[in-house]
Amino acid sequence: MDLKVARVYRAEAYSEVVDTHDQQSIELGYTRELPLPLILRSLNRVLLCSEEVIVMSRWSTGLVVVRSTWARLGIISPPTIVDPGFHGILTFEVFNGSRNSVIIRERDALWTLIELDSNAELYGGKYQGQ
Repeated sequence: MDLKVARVYRAEAYSEVVDTHDQQSIELGYTRELPLPLILRSLNRVLLCSEEVIVMSRWSTGLVVVRSTWARLGIISPPTIVDPGFHGILTFEVFNGSRNSVIIRERDALWTLIELDSNAELYGGKYQGQ
């Protein structure tokens, strides 16, 4: 399932220290919400959200990856796990690793959600439980 970009983004803001145990510290690392489109400059990153509301059953897990069209342009969005039972919009870090600026618009199909269900074969190898 393709996931599209919602209508706003948050850009990285300078914060000397970000404390992962302090939500206010994390929030200071980004600007307030800004409207799309955006020109994502080389070596910059933003937070983008999915337009879609995702509903995962308790028996499935999702894996979200950037679409190859965007990857070929230098756009990097770390693979993201969507936990069983999650419902809501997804937030992603998006980084421009190319030398070129890239325009990102509302409703661009940037990611693909792969849903894995409980019928998958369970791991039972020698490293189980380590």
